[in-house]
Amino acid sequence: MKKLVTIMLFIFWAMVTAIFAAGLLSANSAGGGIAVGQNSGVAGQVDGVVPAQSLDASGTALVLNAVELAKHNSSSSCWLLISGKMYDVTTFLNQHPGNAGTMLPYCGKDATTAYANKGTAGGSPHSSTASAMLAGYYIGTLNQSIAVSSGKTTASTETNSTVQVAPSPAPVIQTPVVPAPVAPSPTAPRPAPSSTVKLTSVELAKHNSRQSCWLLISGKIYDVTNFLNQHPGNASTILPTCGTDATQAYATRGGTGSHSSSATAMLDAYYIGDLDQTVATSATNLASLPMPAPTSVPRSGDDDDEDD
Repeated sequence: MKKLVTIMLFIFWAMVTAIFAAGLLSANSAGGGIAVGQNSGVAGQVDGVVPAQSLDASGTALVLNAVELAKHNSSSSCWLLISGKMYDVTTFLNQHPGNAGTMLPYCGKDATTAYANKGTAGGSPHSSTASAMLAGYYIGTLNQSIAVSSGKTTASTETNSTVQVAPSPAPVIQTPVVPAPVAPSPTAPRPAPSSTVKLTSVELAKHNSRQSCWLLISGKIYDVTNFLNQHPGNASTILPTCGTDATQAYATRGGTGSHSSSATAMLDAYYIGDLDQTVATSATNLASLPMPAPTSVPRSGDDDDEDD
């Protein structure tokens, strides 16, 4: 009899234990079907397991935080944070003028300073063209949530009360493809030089040497290049006034008197045109033409001797 009672009690407690265990299992299933261990203390991690993506609470959007940025730190996926904005420049690495090695050290990091000074202390900033190109790789701002087409992976397994999170597919981010700049055709014809020239003070100032000496005298411009070595006072007398207004110097013969009518007649042979007049380019090529034969050439330092 005692043996029968003992057997019945054993069966009774076995049934109670089974019912209790079934109740616990049902409660866990209602709470998500997994037993969660202690949290690791890192946002987005459970028991040291890091999700493949930094998904928000809804599981349908990717959070562009510092943790997500740090994952994209290689040539196969290179993200940059510049002035609070994230850019996926993976496809641009091999197109960068300074090659991929210039950008790779900043992948997955805040590259604001490196972009501002081109990676060199005191360096110059990038051009407006570079900034316009960078905009084509924009993903979103720091801590912004963006939609992902893959959704959140729900598959998980329970092992020793530790959640094993299955890796989620990488988010689908459409990165625009920037076409390579088209180099101008080397055979493109150059524009034909202008057939006219305006005799401005700027143009006058260009002709200020022994190879091309223009003078402005009383509003008229003269090319006296061919006359330099024929001048009775030698070329050094005229050279200081090349490319300038020589009206006063000519009127006073450099402070020593005045030029003769013969000298004035000779000067007319070198006339190009009036100041601010537009003339044919061929009219300004007097230096390449034979020197006009002078009506008379004074032999002394005074070119007025023939009038005396």
